[in-house]
Amino acid sequence: MIYLENPDLYLETILGQEGVPVTDDKENAAVFVYLKDNQLLLSSAPNPNTELKNRSCPVKFITANNFPYFHNLQLVDINCRCDIPANANLGHSDRGLSFVYYDGGETMVIPCSPFSTLRHRGYQTKKFYTRQGRCPDETVARVDRGGVRRLIAACLRMFFNQKNLPYIHLSYVPAGCKSVFGFRIDTDYTPIKIIKKCLSIPESFGMSWTWFIMTSEVTVNEAPIWAAVLSNQDVQLHCHYHVVYPDIKRNITNYYNGLEKMRLMNLIPSGVAAPYGEWHRAIATAFAKLGFTYSSEFCYAYDDLPSRPVIDGTFTPVLQVPVHPVSLGRLIAAGMNEDAMIEYYKNIIDLQVARNEPCFLYDHPLTIIRFPRVIKAVVEYGIHRCGRWMSMTQFTDWWTKREKSKYQCRVSEQSLEIDVTEPNSELELVIELNEFAARVPYVSGKYSLTTLNWKPVEKKPCPADIAKIRYETPVWKLKNHLRLLRRQLRDLCILRKNPE
Repeated sequence: MIYLENPDLYLETILGQEGVPVTDDKENAAVFVYLKDNQLLLSSAPNPNTELKNRSCPVKFITANNFPYFHNLQLVDINCRCDIPANANLGHSDRGLSFVYYDGGETMVIPCSPFSTLRHRGYQTKKFYTRQGRCPDETVARVDRGGVRRLIAACLRMFFNQKNLPYIHLSYVPAGCKSVFGFRIDTDYTPIKIIKKCLSIPESFGMSWTWFIMTSEVTVNEAPIWAAVLSNQDVQLHCHYHVVYPDIKRNITNYYNGLEKMRLMNLIPSGVAAPYGEWHRAIATAFAKLGFTYSSEFCYAYDDLPSRPVIDGTFTPVLQVPVHPVSLGRLIAAGMNEDAMIEYYKNIIDLQVARNEPCFLYDHPLTIIRFPRVIKAVVEYGIHRCGRWMSMTQFTDWWTKREKSKYQCRVSEQSLEIDVTEPNSELELVIELNEFAARVPYVSGKYSLTTLNWKPVEKKPCPADIAKIRYETPVWKLKNHLRLLRRQLRDLCILRKNPE
């Protein structure tokens, strides 16, 4: 259904995350996707004649402004230069300009290429929305990769639907689920007695959390105890020393030592999560050389579907599995009480469920035991709203199978014909048309669109004041500068103490 005229790895990343059918049959394609300079074009015909006057300007973020086809998009950080058509008419940028151009039928223009937005450009401290009080903040990826993907998916959805054709993609979570809920724990400097106290919460729900262990805190004598205590949980590696080195060699040494310590626990981890959620080429290359299957760093991506980063013009073998980056510690720093904390996480869960995307939260044992009521309420709500819990490793295994699933479809205004390479009962196809969605099994077959079980899509309205999270006061800038300096000084002390 979608024909790529000049694909690149970043565009392939987005379309792979969405799970849309891409065809080599140019004659029968419904939409042609082009990369033209710094723009992404959608067209009904090959070789479109689009001579538009553009205005080149830097854009920090865009908002959906509750436009019907852009539901659940909210605010998207892009932080790049855009070539915005003079007659753009959809979305709003931080400069008060409309952002996307659509002529109502044949052509749509997104004014920034996947390369310009999705290539890794470091990280920054960002605020995350809450209705009242101070908004919490965390240091995360400079670009909101999940938001960029949703923007492009929303444009594809609108382009198809305006032609009375459905937007079809693989389900983002296992078949039969609205979402999946999971919890990631970074143990950092936590002693085993605190771990035991935390375990009462997942055990009360019959749930397996994903525990990323800092192994320098695990002595040789304690290793069997850690293994026994966490025997029913999903245990992975956080680090040996809690530091991210600027070079590949020392990162390999750090994580090799962690792997050796985990072998004393009779564990061979497939997952890893770097300290502070940091991500750069050196740490990613070290993870790949050590053979990890997946990692999770919110300085690469957050609140998004899994993806494989591009390094030196190729996909890394280590899958990125994002989480929501705001922990209880950041809510405490924002001055929230327990009820406000619970409301914050419920809103995050509701938004991810409305998107039909996974919802993974993260925290640390020392703050969890301080606020057990909050965590119990959030976990209970998360399982109820999402309909199912999964560990991060279980979800990674499912996603890896999803990546290998290939299918084609033929669609008209009345019928849908699907041809899958290999049926998979854990997958579904999602058909979206004019604010309604239906699901069909991932098997070859033919369907009448009129007889599908259509249901209204769930929407989470974009707050009218959402742009407030990108207003930076001098005091806020100073506070975060000092926070970064403290972290750098702490890292320097660790580097001097543990140079290898």
